[in-house]
Amino acid sequence: MTNIPVDDTLFVRSGPGSKNKAIGELPYNADGVRVQSCGSNGWCNVTYGCIQGYAFGRKYLKQSRGGHRSTEYLGYYSLVDVASNDTLNLRTGPGKSKYGDEYGVVAEIPYNATGVYVSDCEVKSGYKYRWCAVQWQNVSGWAYGRYLQNGAGQRPESGGLSGAVRSSGPSCDELWYERNSIFDRKGYCFKTARGKNTFDNSNCYTSNPTLTASEKNRVNELKSMESRMGC
Repeated sequence: MTNIPVDDTLFVRSGPGSKNKAIGELPYNADGVRVQSCGSNGWCNVTYGCIQGYAFGRKYLKQSRGGHRSTEYLGYYSLVDVASNDTLNLRTGPGKSKYGDEYGVVAEIPYNATGVYVSDCEVKSGYKYRWCAVQWQNVSGWAYGRYLQNGAGQRPESGGLSGAVRSSGPSCDELWYERNSIFDRKGYCFKTARGKNTFDNSNCYTSNPTLTASEKNRVNELKSMESRMGC
């Protein structure tokens, strides 16, 4: 994604044109948007995780170099305050569209999920907390920030991250998860029990994934941080 302001999103519609119903939204820094085809009017059939539909691609969809553009909300979160007999819904868009339509539920996350990857969070009128674009194992969508908490004990409120602030850097677990999630997104089949339990090999397809240059650099950075911390 490119040319989208940091406080905006790209609508996904039910058909190739602005008059079709908005059925979802893509975060401004969405990475890994799959483009099936594009028409002469510039509208493209796209898939982003569990979100499928049509987006105007002529200006906004460009070939990715890998990785999300930076935002203060980027990182890994855990679910909080979700009842043990309940789940957290993931929707195709952040709450409701500007047309008043509530976005549909495309997936659910268990109440005690950890390692929920947030790429960005957006303010929506009428909500105290932001709506966040998230990925967890093989599902993705938009989750309400009320139930997301990062390693510093912060939640994504409308005015920014709120709550406790941790003085130290990321934990060994967070570094391990970020490093291995890069391989997971590339279809890697994990061999260790921890990898299998965390990422679920049901959709894996390779033991030798191909990483982009930026992904390789990030993996090396994470390994160095883990080594320095004695992880």
